[in-house]
Amino acid sequence: MKFQLFLLISLTIQLANGIGEVPPTNIAVAKPISTTTSNADGLGCTYEGGRAITNYPPNYPCPHAVGTSGGAFPATGSASTPNTFLGGFVDVTIADPSDNANPPFSDMVDMSFSDNTNELFVATKPGYAFRIDLSTGERSVFMDLTKETTNSGDRGLSHIITHPDFKNNPYVYLSYSVNPEPGTDGNSINANEVTFQRIIRVKKLADGTVDSSSTIVILGQDASNGIPICFNSHMGGGMVFGHDGSLFIATGDGAHSDNITAGDYGQVMPGTSAFDPQCKVKFGNQASGSFRAQDVNSISGKVLRIDPTTGDGICSGNQGFKVLNPYCSSNAKDARSKVWAMGLRHPWTTTLKPLQTGEDPQSPGTVYVGDVGFVSYEEINAVQRGGNYGWPCWEGPLPTPSFRDSALDPLTEENSYITRAYNGTQALNCAWIYKNVKTDMPFYYYSRYDESGGLANFDNGYLGQNVKGTCVGGLAFYNSDSYPSHYKDSLFFVDFGALWVKVLFSDSQNQVNKVEDFQTYSLAMISLQNNPQGDICYLINAGGIHCIQYDSSVIAPYAYAAAYPTKGPGPLSVQFSSDGTFDRANRPVTFLWTFGDGSNVTTLPNPLHTFTRDGEYTVTLTAINDAGKYQNKTISIKVGANYVMPQVNMTIVETTYTTIAVSDHLSPLTATPEDGGSGFPAAPLTYGNWKFYDGLVSNQLAFSVNTNVQGLKVRWEAQTVHTNHIHPDTIVKETNGFSSDAMSLVASGHSQERANVRLIVSVSDADGDQDTAQMFFLAAQRINWKEYTQSPPTPQVFVNGTTFAQYQPVVFDARLSFDVDTDFLFYTWDFADGTSATDNFVSHAYSAPGTYQVKLNMNDNYMGFTPWTTTITITPAALPAVPILPSDGAATKTSISPSGADTSKGIEDNGNGTTGAQTNTQVTSGVERVLPLILLPTIMVLFASM
Repeated sequence: MKFQLFLLISLTIQLANGIGEVPPTNIAVAKPISTTTSNADGLGCTYEGGRAITNYPPNYPCPHAVGTSGGAFPATGSASTPNTFLGGFVDVTIADPSDNANPPFSDMVDMSFSDNTNELFVATKPGYAFRIDLSTGERSVFMDLTKETTNSGDRGLSHIITHPDFKNNPYVYLSYSVNPEPGTDGNSINANEVTFQRIIRVKKLADGTVDSSSTIVILGQDASNGIPICFNSHMGGGMVFGHDGSLFIATGDGAHSDNITAGDYGQVMPGTSAFDPQCKVKFGNQASGSFRAQDVNSISGKVLRIDPTTGDGICSGNQGFKVLNPYCSSNAKDARSKVWAMGLRHPWTTTLKPLQTGEDPQSPGTVYVGDVGFVSYEEINAVQRGGNYGWPCWEGPLPTPSFRDSALDPLTEENSYITRAYNGTQALNCAWIYKNVKTDMPFYYYSRYDESGGLANFDNGYLGQNVKGTCVGGLAFYNSDSYPSHYKDSLFFVDFGALWVKVLFSDSQNQVNKVEDFQTYSLAMISLQNNPQGDICYLINAGGIHCIQYDSSVIAPYAYAAAYPTKGPGPLSVQFSSDGTFDRANRPVTFLWTFGDGSNVTTLPNPLHTFTRDGEYTVTLTAINDAGKYQNKTISIKVGANYVMPQVNMTIVETTYTTIAVSDHLSPLTATPEDGGSGFPAAPLTYGNWKFYDGLVSNQLAFSVNTNVQGLKVRWEAQTVHTNHIHPDTIVKETNGFSSDAMSLVASGHSQERANVRLIVSVSDADGDQDTAQMFFLAAQRINWKEYTQSPPTPQVFVNGTTFAQYQPVVFDARLSFDVDTDFLFYTWDFADGTSATDNFVSHAYSAPGTYQVKLNMNDNYMGFTPWTTTITITPAALPAVPILPSDGAATKTSISPSGADTSKGIEDNGNGTTGAQTNTQVTSGVERVLPLILLPTIMVLFASM
């Protein structure tokens, strides 16, 4: 087990440890308390509590597995339990992306609510910071940093936070990756250019705009005092204010993740990256790769604590703070003076534990950090003053295999490929760290894989949870009174790749005693924050801001409406759909469509309606349950000779292609219609929407579009599908066509990994109506196909019954489906009545009685395939009568935002008479939706092909 924090001794004296090594002066060293080694079989070392450590090197020094201070021990509580309160939670939309917004309100990465001015500030990766007035819903660009920010890889404008007393101190802090070519478009920067992270403070004026003259650089005036980034990721950047007003900043190690065999020691890695020679030139002795996280004279891989007005480390009582930082030098501007804790990899998200009973309000408090893992584990660390969380030598509870066993580990600083950031002859490597440095175990960790994935050092984590994810994306404590008291002081956390939210319960000593499931979603969330009322709010990376509110009373159904086409010359026949509408408590639902053209209303769930006169019409779907609670959704329809729906087709021409011999590959595609057997054919393999290219040869591809209307805005986006999550905007082009080789479509740093590409082209007109086309590419390197296994997905589908009345929604929930290879999953539903859907959570109302065999085809992004089927019966029922909407207080026409302001103008009506309405946005065909919180249905139909 990772060690508990121990009393630090002087950093400059020789250790009396019997091994005759002199500690470098820039490493926080604790006296070792054990010299035990493993035996010839790699056994004999133990975790905290006496559990044996397996898969450890033979005859290797054991970690310091004894000690009682800091961190948290593995608890002995029960396994993960379901959320029994989920039926009362309501998902409330605060802001939705706008397809025709300029600049785009999408690619969101962080947000911050002001505490006392009813404002929300949002950071987007390309460099736009938006301000939303929550009392009116008005959105505006607060700051444009697109020319100052490099938007490549994971880098960009990454984090934003407001001062905790914003009314009196209207300051906004922003963290961004500096554009190494100032004044140029940050989207065009080569992902191989090294840079650094900068944090600035700006002032908001009374009219809501930024005071451009107020900018102060808090951290990173230049490369000498910025956070080094020698990769296209690992900048960290999560920020949170302490109870005493100090500012915590979590920083990444700025190192490579693309050499999983040797690890990043700062060595040049020919053939894999062009970063390292630049890193040495730009950062000198800081070019030590992941070991910056163990260097107290570097601000990388740390939690910093600074004075938010000056950026200085907190090292003097004259600064007005009671608690000082642990590694202060005589100069508060030195890197070590700013360090609060160390040993972190990519600490994307931070939050502060609420002030506890008896805790000194003048103390900084305990900052919790979500540290994104490398190969094995995701970590949540309860960061203590002077803590060391072990990276790169520890990940989760175990030594990191690539660093523990690296061929580079024995090398000294004299090796020409390695620059060490200390004086001495002993190499700074994990063997030295294991012997000499006492580190802290995580507050909580969970695996990036499961046992069936074949990873040797799989561990269930705490409590036997067997929790699996890929990227800890957000943390937030709940400390208000609107949720059930059960959640008081609990920690909500989200996994960006696995799409779930869970809740951790711990004691006053930061020891975990229980974890609960909360909900699984259909889109990736990347931030959790508390609004001023204390509700947990989340950010959808693709666009959308939502808050989770609690209402124990009967609530309205969730309404979703779609239509195609939404405009065209008359007479215009439009197919409307209510698929996606359902009642959270499984109550009967009546659909009421009003077309806005004077025609009769209908209660059919999916009507076909013809508009005979030119004009613009607002069509409204009202979903009302048997308790009289309802929700509306509206769609705009435009009829006239000048209206044309955009349409696009993608054309791909292989301008050059290198023949590939079947013997070069051990392909998991054992049989395809095209090649009749295993391996690649001697030409690009096409399979449905997939094309397969070899990554070791140069396949030049030319992409172009065909549209039905001239003058449409064209946008190409290449997304890297990396295991079970997506890296958006790997390539963005706004031209009618472009050329590229196959491997250049893969995000930098992922060319050696299990990754492929989804290429999307969209066209939109001035009204914001759009059409999209997409194609998938498997730009595989041969080593990947030889080393990676391929297992089919495992469907796990919940259905809210087996027999249903005609015209009632049937819910199909496949959100617990999984893939043991952790591949991205695609869903195609066939409802057996001529309709279909593509999501992991769907609902469908049948207009005719009968027996239907519903089919789900699940594909992963390596073309693994598993079908699932079930039979449902639809019994005859009369078409529901047109309901009379309640006009009493039970169904008020006012919607309340989470801020408490009346937002009834131009938004949907929930018909609840309570808070928790969702802001209405126009729904057009093909737009993905974020599904609300529901209680998992009580009837489960499970079919798993193993």
